[in-house]
Amino acid sequence: MAHIYEDILTSVQKPVRYLGNEWNVIRKSLQEAPHRVALCFPDTYEIGMSHLGLRILYSILNQREGIAAERVYAPWVDMEEKLRETGKPLVSLETQMPLSQFDVVGFSLQFELEYTNILTMLDLGGIPLHATDRSVSEPLVIGGGPCAFSPEPLADFFDCFLLGDGEEAFPRLVELFTTLRGQGLARKEILIELAKQEGVYVPQLYQTEVDAETGFEVVTGSDCGVPFPVRRTYVADINEYPFPDDILVPHGEIVHDRVSVEIARGCTEGCRFCQAGTIYRPVRERKPEDIINTILNSLEKTGFDQASLTSLSTADFSCIGPLATKLSAELEKRRTAMSVSSMRAYGMTDELGESLSKVRRSGFTVAPEAGSQRMRDVINKGITEEVILQGAQTAFKNGWGHIKLYFMIGLPTETEEDLVAIVELAKKILALAEKEHGNKAQVTISVSSHIPKPHAPFQWLGYENRESLRHKQKFLLSLIKPYKRLRFKWHDVDHGWLEAVFSRGDRSLCQALELAYRRGCRFDAWNDRLNLQVWRQVFEDLNIETEIWMKDIPLYAVLPWDHLDSLVTKDWLVREMKRAMKGRFSPACEKPYKKKSEQNRTDLGRPEESDKLVCYHCGLECDLDAIRQERIASWNSLEKGLALEARDLPAPVDDADSQVTRYRVCYSKLGEFRYLSALDLTRTLTRAFSRSQVPLRFSQGFHPAPIMSFGPALGVGIESSGEYLDFETMVKLPESELLDMANAQLPTGLKFTSLRQIDAKSPALFTLINLADYSVSLDSPALGDWLKQNAPEFADDEPLLSHSAFVSRFLARSEMKVVKFRKGRRQIQDIRPMIHAIDVSNSSVPLQLRMLLATGAGGSVRPEVVLHELYGDVPVGYFKIRREKLLIDQGGHISSPMDASVAV
Repeated sequence: MAHIYEDILTSVQKPVRYLGNEWNVIRKSLQEAPHRVALCFPDTYEIGMSHLGLRILYSILNQREGIAAERVYAPWVDMEEKLRETGKPLVSLETQMPLSQFDVVGFSLQFELEYTNILTMLDLGGIPLHATDRSVSEPLVIGGGPCAFSPEPLADFFDCFLLGDGEEAFPRLVELFTTLRGQGLARKEILIELAKQEGVYVPQLYQTEVDAETGFEVVTGSDCGVPFPVRRTYVADINEYPFPDDILVPHGEIVHDRVSVEIARGCTEGCRFCQAGTIYRPVRERKPEDIINTILNSLEKTGFDQASLTSLSTADFSCIGPLATKLSAELEKRRTAMSVSSMRAYGMTDELGESLSKVRRSGFTVAPEAGSQRMRDVINKGITEEVILQGAQTAFKNGWGHIKLYFMIGLPTETEEDLVAIVELAKKILALAEKEHGNKAQVTISVSSHIPKPHAPFQWLGYENRESLRHKQKFLLSLIKPYKRLRFKWHDVDHGWLEAVFSRGDRSLCQALELAYRRGCRFDAWNDRLNLQVWRQVFEDLNIETEIWMKDIPLYAVLPWDHLDSLVTKDWLVREMKRAMKGRFSPACEKPYKKKSEQNRTDLGRPEESDKLVCYHCGLECDLDAIRQERIASWNSLEKGLALEARDLPAPVDDADSQVTRYRVCYSKLGEFRYLSALDLTRTLTRAFSRSQVPLRFSQGFHPAPIMSFGPALGVGIESSGEYLDFETMVKLPESELLDMANAQLPTGLKFTSLRQIDAKSPALFTLINLADYSVSLDSPALGDWLKQNAPEFADDEPLLSHSAFVSRFLARSEMKVVKFRKGRRQIQDIRPMIHAIDVSNSSVPLQLRMLLATGAGGSVRPEVVLHELYGDVPVGYFKIRREKLLIDQGGHISSPMDASVAV
């Protein structure tokens, strides 16, 4: 079946974003799964595909009988323009189903500056923007994620929000909605029943009023018999929901292009600016055995070459050291690099540093958040300068020469001395780096503005004046500028201001959001896309005074999010806020704390039965005995040995001769795979080889890569039935066996058609190949319509004669000068000598144009350029171009690259 966007994909950036043909993709028919769920991420494919929460829900929902989960990402602005121009709907990647035809449409709400993209997706998907305008037959629009805990600026557009973990609650909600709708209930009746479920907030069932003192529009209750406040739901044991190991493998590059596994949920540290530290409590850890097995199995099923351990604070995983040691030993056998996210400085021990640097080192980041110890105590960042320097020193000794440091400005009680301390700390770290790496050392300082988030102890604070924040940025830059190996990056304060408005705002902002969307605001989180002038005008036109959300808020005030219960009490948040103002540090909860050692404020050692764990009685009332026993069990399992499920070594190595061998393969690239770029194709083939357990030979150096070489690059959007690739293996394998192994792991549309061993001295494909044979289908109705309107000589009833006349006129030209750009320079080139043959074939159906064109190192011409010279400004999407074969012309003798290879 042709892709619904086939005629527009060649005219947008990165068409691979819209294909949905990834390895491990799940497609269910309506017969086997009548209940359809669209998992929507309101940002680009590259960002949404990296989100772990969607990976989990995609797997859980598709495992349930009767439910199919499909993905929808926000189209980039060029694709939105094409969809509106052609009247095509926004569709899912798996089955190209319009958004309006799903039963449930769920949005992951990760960031406030993605809100306009939500309206774009609803509109393009054919769903009424306002929840009250939707009939019972239209999808249930639901939001989840961190922004669901302060959702009032979205209240008009969502039927409901799910507060908390989705593994248990979301599938149950889907099934309940489809069941109730099948019973013939009215939409409001259905929403009332949904609102009775734990963690479900339905805005239209609740009344609001404006608080006279603050000016906030606050939620006051409901007369529908639904809970008030709405309490979040959470999964007590995340081990009951194993992290998926058969994750989707994209062909295009994504932000986190690796196997990433959530090793824990929640954080013990209690940073007072952090919303996540509240709404994801308590900490729940995955079993070490499950983590390692998931990663190893996932590497086999995906072909990724990097694995990452992920959590809010990976260093605080109770057995991170022995876990990393055990995992890195397994990954080293597979030439797979390991990284960790959100690493605190005290987590970079010698043990972990050695584990992370075994295969290759990825970036290393430390987040001191503040430069001075006084300020770190205010925000409750439980690290000292000594610990930060120790962690950096360990990283430098283990090979890292570049470290990124994250800080915030605009924090409460901040002074100029605190800003100076940021640079002084960075200078000390740079000095350590220079001792190990000399002039190759580098430290990057990244500074963001503090945004007081709902449900965090600092929620009552205001967002600092933007001019003041800009002054602080300039001050820091002046201090950093003399140091060449100190780099400075900062976040735009206007982005921070708008984020603060929608993070802390109320239901009155719904109007502003819709009006900004109508006026063209999209992808506001992207630096080059935020149009602040439009937003300012929107707020002015609607008489919305945004400053009410920028100010400090009285501790006793009713807040626009108070009706949503995070399960952490307001008393605890107030207590932490007051401790911050006194500069008092609160040790991490769920950990032993030894006050005698202020320089080492955490304990990463083996837990003991006698450990007394810290508890602040925040409202969750954790079972500390159970937590202690769980962590002791994790250590015991690592020390006694784990039952690993994955193979130790690739299977072919066992029986094959150890011998570096070079092969040449011919392959086809058809259907949707014609939209893969050269880099996408390399990535896809490399991962297919990895999944097939073919032991490729890799280059040496810091970033080892498989030794592969391709023939002349194929343009995006062009099919081919005869491309060539050379690669080397570490063992000698029978050609037929190798062909079968590779094809078993290649997606439909890519296929190795023939393979042979070649001599190591055989010339590279790019230097051998110099001819390309193309066919162009001429039966497109769109092409015929265009020619009838723009080429009067075209006779619709005699297409063969008409196209032949175009060719004759074309070949009569002695020269064909076109403009080319190479390395940014404009050049004029005569392409006529590069056109070896061109004619219209009347022996094929449909009618075809055949072209034999020069390609390769000696010069090349693209078929699209020839078609433009032949027919004029016909949109290239009207042609279906295929490269039939690549050839070698040696003094008039034409041969195949396979035949020309030097045989062994």
